Amino acid sequence: MNILELGHQETKRSTLALALLLLLATFAHPANAEGFGVAVVSKMCGEAEMSLRCKPRIDGKLDCLHPLLILKERSGHFSKMATPSGMEKYSPVGLACAVSSKEHDSYFVVEFGELPEGCEYCEWFHLYDKHGKLLTSSNPAIQTITGMESPRDKVPNNSDFTAFSKKLGLGMSKEEYLQCDGDPLDEKGKPTCFKEL
Repeated sequence: MNILELGHQETKRSTLALALLLLLATFAHPANAEGFGVAVVSKMCGEAEMSLRCKPRIDGKLDCLHPLLILKERSGHFSKMATPSGMEKYSPVGLACAVSSKEHDSYFVVEFGELPEGCEYCEWFHLYDKHGKLLTSSNPAIQTITGMESPRDKVPNNSDFTAFSKKLGLGMSKEEYLQCDGDPLDEKGKPTCFKEL
């Protein structure tokens, strides 16, 4: 083996070692809030905090049309929460904390809807435990009530939420909502939701 081949193998080993160290560092350090935007609504539940976060825009405002739902655990680790089945076209718009009368444990209540102005059937509620585990879904998003005339025959699918609330003995919760600033339409007539910094 000549000197060039030895040098090439040493470079490959160094590159592999560096990649392995970077991978281990990613798992060794909890994610921080960078990349998740700025918290505009947050709620404590036990020792965990859930927040609705908006990304900064070029003009210095925050783009809140599709906020991120982020959990900060007691350890300081940040993570993005799963979107409930059926809510892929909607956004988290409100947060609350509810305490179980049966388990005496805390749960995050997250309301999903449509920003900036909402919609006719937009009040879906979902439960996450204090570790960020999603407990509910809304699939399909809209339920039809037989025997009612349109449009009053359409309701948001909150069946899972209602069932879990009864099972856990969750009382009423008071949601804190994301409120958009300014005009709900941009200069091209497209929906927008921004917050001033």
